[in-house]
Amino acid sequence: MTASVLIPGNRRVISGKILLAGVRTGWKEFLVRAWLPLACLILWHLAAVLLSSPYLPTPMTVATAFWNEWLPWTENGRASLQQNFGPTLQLILSGWLCAIVIGVPAGLAVGRSAHVAELLNPIIRFGMNVPPPVLLPLIIVLLGFGLPGKLALIVVGTLWPILMNTILGAQSIDPIAIKTARTLHLRRSTVIWKIILPASLPAIFSGLRIALSLSIMLVVIAEMYTASQGVGFAIVSAQMMFDIQVMWAGIVMLAVLGIGLNLLFVAAERRVLFWHQSTRQQGSRS
Repeated sequence: MTASVLIPGNRRVISGKILLAGVRTGWKEFLVRAWLPLACLILWHLAAVLLSSPYLPTPMTVATAFWNEWLPWTENGRASLQQNFGPTLQLILSGWLCAIVIGVPAGLAVGRSAHVAELLNPIIRFGMNVPPPVLLPLIIVLLGFGLPGKLALIVVGTLWPILMNTILGAQSIDPIAIKTARTLHLRRSTVIWKIILPASLPAIFSGLRIALSLSIMLVVIAEMYTASQGVGFAIVSAQMMFDIQVMWAGIVMLAVLGIGLNLLFVAAERRVLFWHQSTRQQGSRS
């Protein structure tokens, strides 16, 4: 049996090697994740330079317009955030939350009742196969151009993935767990909150993520046709005035909004589903 002794100099060398290895690993991960966006930016820049089209500005030109038009430290940016970004974000979250309030309880009820599922299956299949933007003219006729019409479009469009994933999650619960709960004479509310809902959460969160992406798309479509404010309205207004740089900056703003909401959703999902295997695997990869 041998013993090893670390002197302070050796300890510094080992610490330096560990730090250098960590830096190398960090750069490798950065390159793996960033090479495609960087390649797209380079191709975009080359296309803009070669084509010399006023409708295709360079990434730097778009970044400058984004800096001036959408960031809070400029006068135009503060006005755009207040008049356009705020209403868009509020509409996205409002419609998405309304769809959750309707879709999750309804999905649990349908998923745990074979008779109800068989009865409502044609309606659910029909609703899922109707593209939500197609409903915009009908919703305008029924509810007008105001907030109720835009909110209804988002709710109707985002309801189906939440509902369907909740149904699938509720139907995939182990029957032994339900039989055990009945044997123990647990209350129905306890079974729902302690067994059915937790077991369905992974599938529910999958539906929520799809619905969040759909809500952004539907808000933009609604604002382009029925609104006097919002990011979609700002993009269409800039396009009609041939302010192409501002139009591109609005598109970038939508991308930033989508990425930000997705990151927040992933963080919340990991916090809620920390016990689930897929969540732990995602955390280890990131």
